[in-house]
Amino acid sequence: MDRIEREPTDVSDTYRQGWTSITETMTRLQNVLNTFEHLVSFSKPRVMTVGELIDQGVLDLRMGRPKDRYEGTPAKLRERIVTAADVRDDTLRELGIDGEYGSYPDLTRKGDVLVTVAKTVNARVDEAGGHFPSDGVYRLRVLDHEVLAPGYLAIALCGSWNKRFHSGNTIRRAALKILEIPRVPVAEQRDIRLAMVAIQLLHADSRHLAEEASHVGTAPSSL
Repeated sequence: MDRIEREPTDVSDTYRQGWTSITETMTRLQNVLNTFEHLVSFSKPRVMTVGELIDQGVLDLRMGRPKDRYEGTPAKLRERIVTAADVRDDTLRELGIDGEYGSYPDLTRKGDVLVTVAKTVNARVDEAGGHFPSDGVYRLRVLDHEVLAPGYLAIALCGSWNKRFHSGNTIRRAALKILEIPRVPVAEQRDIRLAMVAIQLLHADSRHLAEEASHVGTAPSSL
């Protein structure tokens, strides 16, 4: 079989473009670090349980229902039933629905936090609203935004300290109301969420950097 040769100029162009991409990624990484490096200290928190926050009127809790309980609702709404897998894998829809469906009390609102507690705690902010939580999915709604921010609530629910509340022989579950939320000022809660976003960006850019480095590394040997 004839060998497929690559022009040296093509290889050098690939090499140069790869290094340009690496430089751009490194700049993005440094910008993320410079923007969020001040988020290094926070107030001593007051630890409260979800149940206590409900009792104080900060949170409202509603349990999800089996899918067959939503029979009789419009087909457009039945397509928006949220499962535990949706919460775990973050596959919630990004668009809301028409206001005409506001009479359905089980529908989530924008900013509600959806939670599962089987095996591990997963929590996501519903950024769109208009979802039906199914069986195994809990809906937490922040009623007092001067006390708690939804994004921080989702982060705190998944904190490692809550792992100790899981129990059971077959499927380990945690009782949602006993999960602990470290309360800090709302301004710090927002900073914590920004810090988590920064970490996610660092992960994404780091993976991209590794891919580009691997691509550049193979260019000279492809002649």
